Amino acid sequence: MESSPASEHVTLVEVLELTRPFEEFAHAVRAAARRLETEGVEALVTLQFYATPGSTEVGAILTFADPERVMEPSR
Repeated sequence: MESSPASEHVTLVEVLELTRPFEEFAHAVRAAARRLETEGVEALVTLQFYATPGSTEVGAILTFADPERVMEPSR
């Protein structure tokens, strides 16, 4: 698999406040990831969440293909 340069991506980085128990958050993230794998979001390249049990913060990194920068392969 050939990877594309970082300049062809848009990355969203967020720190979120965890307002529910960690276990509920982890369950919801797993369910969302399964749904995205099944239904797909065409431009979504990666989905990453970082959390520590007991913490009140969660890190999220979502990377999307930038349609303005991605060029179609030559034919």
